Amino acid sequence: MKNKVMVFAMAAVAMLAVSCQKDRVDGMTLLTEGFNGNNTKVLVNDTASTWATGDEVRINDKEASVTVAGSTASVSLGEEVTSPFYGVYPASIYDDNDGANYTLDLPATYTYAISDGKQNLASPMVGYTTDNSTMVFKHLTAAITVQVVNYCGFTIQVDSIIVSSNNYKLNGELNVTIGAGNPTVTAATTSDADAKKVTMLFNGSSSLQVFAGDSANVQVPVLPVGVENKFTVRVVTHKVDQPAVKPIFEKEQGSKHSLARAYLGYARTTFGGLFSVSASKKVIISQGNLQWGHNTWRFAPKQYEYVGNANNNTAPTTNDENWMDLFCWGANGNTKAPNTASDYNDATDDISGTNADWTFCDISNGGGSGRWRSLTGGTSGEWAYLIGRTNSYAKGKVCNKYGLMLFPDGYVHPTDVTAVAGINATGNIGWNGNDYSEADWIKMEAAGAVFLPAEGYRNNATLNYADTQGDYWTSSPSSGSSGRQIEFSASAFYYNTSWKTMTKSYGCSVRLVLDVN
Repeated sequence: MKNKVMVFAMAAVAMLAVSCQKDRVDGMTLLTEGFNGNNTKVLVNDTASTWATGDEVRINDKEASVTVAGSTASVSLGEEVTSPFYGVYPASIYDDNDGANYTLDLPATYTYAISDGKQNLASPMVGYTTDNSTMVFKHLTAAITVQVVNYCGFTIQVDSIIVSSNNYKLNGELNVTIGAGNPTVTAATTSDADAKKVTMLFNGSSSLQVFAGDSANVQVPVLPVGVENKFTVRVVTHKVDQPAVKPIFEKEQGSKHSLARAYLGYARTTFGGLFSVSASKKVIISQGNLQWGHNTWRFAPKQYEYVGNANNNTAPTTNDENWMDLFCWGANGNTKAPNTASDYNDATDDISGTNADWTFCDISNGGGSGRWRSLTGGTSGEWAYLIGRTNSYAKGKVCNKYGLMLFPDGYVHPTDVTAVAGINATGNIGWNGNDYSEADWIKMEAAGAVFLPAEGYRNNATLNYADTQGDYWTSSPSSGSSGRQIEFSASAFYYNTSWKTMTKSYGCSVRLVLDVN
């Protein structure tokens, strides 16, 4: 049969699973058909498929453009083509064919894109006719679902995800026999390292950002491989606003541990540090001190940054150029202005996690409101537990600012940065001689370290002990007019039995945390 103008109704089905011996592996998150926009063929976790006008396919040896009308997708070949008909999507992967035997070139690099809140992939497919009027497409690739979990106190941006195989090829030339059923694809071993690697790139408007405490699932397509194959997933990220330090956030994950489920198409990669604040609770500490200005709440862009003398402007307006970051104790739920000297909270009970404890703040770089809170004070409080851990803190200087360094559970200090002196030291020990540059701190921060700058405190519009003493509110009151704070200087550290109290109308620093369990 020959057709000068051949019109197909086009359908699509789910891709093959990672193991080429099975059509599906229980528990695997499969890429299923569904797409939006030109040259895009997959919306992750959708259950239905929809072609888009302009998608380019190749039918036998002729390129054709998909047209969608209502619920029907079709192609018009425009010249005589002999049946049976075989198709390839996207057309760009076509290399050669001999009847139903196709040589395709599967890409080594994919670009991450989002449509309607879902990931889109130009996932390679081949198609065949069942009745010379309907063409069914099936995926050639499987999917590794990579979950990126951000345990840093700041927002990260994903630059790339690289999936590598230890044995089988994941990209490049692929020989496929297309028939009335599943396409025949044979897993192929290779010694070429580049052929055993697939990269998902993130760039431009389609970049992926993950807030502190959040996670994101990303699908990376790979060729079907043998069941004995192992994968390594490498995720490269950077801290938002610090794109030059992306190697610092690179993590590599071995297949024998978290990737033992790689056959099910799932891998988990974590970043940052967790801090124990009780025997059963861990938190993330925010990337910087809480700040207000320009009608906006935010965390300081860098951990060692603080406002200083500009805090004499105790109530910045929408158009004010200044920020402030020394606040009275206990917020009162005012979403548009910080509490001023007469606006402290007179609660006599602990306010941790309540609306009085800054949870109302819609923090622009913290993932919104209702997430962050203060740590409790007192001898049995969370601050006391946090500081009382082994290898928990040291005083020092970061980017020419004095302050307190906090280290997460299981902290591993970067090997190319000078070791920290005076860890968990007490008494009049000065700043321990610890003096770290920005380059040093970027590496320590990537390992999970936190820095609390010694900004001092504010009495009305007067700043006291700037760069000499740090005063951070806890969520615990001492009375209706006094709150508890941790206080540190070169000569002392008050956080446990000798709690400092301060008049609630004074302004202290606020560093918030996010519960993760």
